Amino acid sequence: MTVVVAIFCEDGVVVASDSMITNSMGHLHTTETKGKKIYSMPDTHLFAFAGDPALAARFRLVLEHGIMPVKESKSHALDYVTSVTTAIINHFRATMLKEPFYVETSVSFVHGGQHHCSLFQAELQPRFLDSDHYWSVFGSGKQYADPFLAFLTDVFCEKKQPNVSTGKFLATWAVDHAIQTNTGGVNGPIQMSILQKELDGSYSIIDQSEQDIEDQIQAIDAAKCALVDWRKMVGGEGREDPCVPPIPIPTANA
Repeated sequence: MTVVVAIFCEDGVVVASDSMITNSMGHLHTTETKGKKIYSMPDTHLFAFAGDPALAARFRLVLEHGIMPVKESKSHALDYVTSVTTAIINHFRATMLKEPFYVETSVSFVHGGQHHCSLFQAELQPRFLDSDHYWSVFGSGKQYADPFLAFLTDVFCEKKQPNVSTGKFLATWAVDHAIQTNTGGVNGPIQMSILQKELDGSYSIIDQSEQDIEDQIQAIDAAKCALVDWRKMVGGEGREDPCVPPIPIPTANA
């Protein structure tokens, strides 16, 4: 059980998730534990998954040791992610694994001096996020986070691709919403990592700390309180007792 949010920003990629890992025996869920779902990888790759942790680990190893070394030989990012799909499917089939493969992933990377985010979902076919379709949610928490993130992007992005600072805020709120409203299988703490474009045009991966996430939660609380104050105003209750003082949204490099 998982929720993963990927946002393709104008200056990088934001990926956030919950931390709940569900262990299974066949179709029977046996235990729930907390585990890592977002991985910083060599060559400025950022990997996240939902689904079977064992299949995700195999995906990540094949990506790192079998595909990443030939990335620069590919003339286009599409050629690269297509080779990823081919290698992963061949690897799974080599061990007699039958489709559908119960794993979904996102791979964010740099190619040709530009950042990219490819999703590998149904039948592991690659799908790029772009400036028009810049976010995606996958995992069992999708039904909770997906419509909420659609609402958030409509309010905060004004039909434009966000920057990383806004993307961090939106991703945190969407995952937190899924955690708060899901009946089970999605739980904290929130994980988040950034593929960040630096001022000199280079890229780095920044894993967000607990304090970074807490800063985003405080910004979310401030936004909620602004809505409470608005409700009071339109309801004729006045604004003599505002919810909380405004809290600035953290900067992209916070």
